[in-house]
Amino acid sequence: VRSLGARRRSRRQRRMPAERRGARGTMSMLGGSGVGMDTLLGVGLGAAAVWYLWTSWADEPALPPGNRKFSPDDLSLYDGQDNRLCFVAVGEEVFDVSKDKARFKANGGKPLPAGFPGDEAAFRREYRKVGSLVVPRDFTKEQLAAFDGRDGRPVYICAKGVVYDVDPGFYGPDGPYGMMAGRDASRALARMSLDPADVENSDISDLSASERSQLEEYVAKFEMKYHRVGFLVGSGSSSTTSARATAPGAAASKPMAPVTGSSSATFLTKDRQQVELAEKVELSPDTRLFRFRLPHPEMRLGLPIGKHVKFWCPNPTPVKDGEWNGNPDPEAGKKEIERKYTPSSLDIEKSGEFDVVIKVYAGATIERFPDGGKMSQYLNTLRVGDMIDVAGPFGLIEYKGMGTFNIRRKDRKVKFVGMLAGG
Repeated sequence: VRSLGARRRSRRQRRMPAERRGARGTMSMLGGSGVGMDTLLGVGLGAAAVWYLWTSWADEPALPPGNRKFSPDDLSLYDGQDNRLCFVAVGEEVFDVSKDKARFKANGGKPLPAGFPGDEAAFRREYRKVGSLVVPRDFTKEQLAAFDGRDGRPVYICAKGVVYDVDPGFYGPDGPYGMMAGRDASRALARMSLDPADVENSDISDLSASERSQLEEYVAKFEMKYHRVGFLVGSGSSSTTSARATAPGAAASKPMAPVTGSSSATFLTKDRQQVELAEKVELSPDTRLFRFRLPHPEMRLGLPIGKHVKFWCPNPTPVKDGEWNGNPDPEAGKKEIERKYTPSSLDIEKSGEFDVVIKVYAGATIERFPDGGKMSQYLNTLRVGDMIDVAGPFGLIEYKGMGTFNIRRKDRKVKFVGMLAGG
């Protein structure tokens, strides 16, 4: 068989052009791996191209289509620095001026000041329009109703006091959620309802904890997918309360300074204090919402976004001395323990109380965890009116809004945030 194969290869080589025989010979020199010089050359050129593109354009946003809508935050990304494109706004229109970065260096990523660049008509001929600038404005309920997608108008809906420019395919007159167009849809979104009684009613004061959570999910989705175009004002609806403060980018994440003896003071001082359990809500068989009452109805917790609080409770007795859930217990012998939690409520949404959602890890339900969770089981035994020690704020990270984080007392600006949820 080897002899027959050799004769066939010999005949193919006689028919093969000289340059291909040379390439085949090179393959043999490479150890018979079957990788030719042309393949290696292609891989090398590809790697070089990837390296060049990565080092040259890694920080440069993609060139948007000419009809893109820019918020002021979006526009600021195109400031012309570090090889990024340079865009400016003239009135409500956005133009690409990257070819003249030096001229527009001071105004990259911003609206041009009045009188600049002089001849506006010549400017429009010289530079390409890439979109329009959307500056958030205030809407009354009547003004919002005009943006229902009819007669070529855009589709706006309100969620929790913030007005969004949404997809007309879903929320337009012919879309499956067309009933929400031009309306405050907070209640309907929270209850996932198309019932006219919910669509036409924007009150969210009586929503359940799960419905409030559903509304927050919709708001997060809208913030990621759609542009904010303004805020709903003057409607008297509870869904518009503190809308400016709750919208991403708000600068109201820092607590007010404590005022001794005032009902409007913030509660947390980093010292241990006691709060009263005002309500315990069962969200699922093993998950509870604990609502704690502050000393005054108008008092705020005083917890910046990104920080957490600590709870203390007596150290429970284990099933086996010195162990907890079958492992050595580092807290053995201590009279009390502490655990850290992040409330599910925000200062800007609640006064006089705060909420913590906790999964209760009961003992003796899983063989590997005979003791269960120390703090969660203790909290589950609390009755309305019971007191518990709490302190805060603690933590090394604070979100201050507009993409700014304070990490270890140093402000850092970011464009994207990746979030990993673990249990």
